[in-house]
Amino acid sequence: MASKNLTADKILQPDDARRLLRLLQSEMEKSLAVGKDLAVVTDYYLLSIAWNTGLRISEIHKLDWQDVKKDFLVIREGKGQKPRTVFFGDKTSQLWQKYSGFRASILGLPPEGSVFTGRQGRLSMAQIHRRTKGWFQRAGFSGELSFHSLRHGYATRMIEEGVTLPLLREQLGHSSISTTSIYLHFTTKAREVLARAT
Repeated sequence: MASKNLTADKILQPDDARRLLRLLQSEMEKSLAVGKDLAVVTDYYLLSIAWNTGLRISEIHKLDWQDVKKDFLVIREGKGQKPRTVFFGDKTSQLWQKYSGFRASILGLPPEGSVFTGRQGRLSMAQIHRRTKGWFQRAGFSGELSFHSLRHGYATRMIEEGVTLPLLREQLGHSSISTTSIYLHFTTKAREVLARAT
């Protein structure tokens, strides 16, 4: 949740997200070339999709292939057990297709059951958190960043792109629009206005 205690150092910025995903993509390509350490492929798609959808860690952990559609996700158990629909565009749709293709051609796994898996099946929230923190450290990021920083970054970026607060509230699954509005404080426009005024 976007709490009143949210500070700028807990939000993943677009430039940092691009750096993180470039690192993951580079490591993924190396792993695919030698056919080893393929967990990095799952990590790349997991973090890319989290950045493009703003899902909570609990939601991405519970996601099943039956919930992934052409241009939207069905979140069956959001916060407070509330279901919702999360829409996305062509770039994210292509990520899903490539990830599904990797699972089918390299791992021999059909698009059914859990979406993000490891050797023992569905990745736990603890595993996702630990793997995310590990990649953040490798990218040289602040220790303040966590998986939820992807969600914060998504929310701020959507406002920058012109998404209205009511629509963003639905995307994020917030119970109150006042929670969503907290992100206004962290937009580039807000920071520029404050900089000019002070």
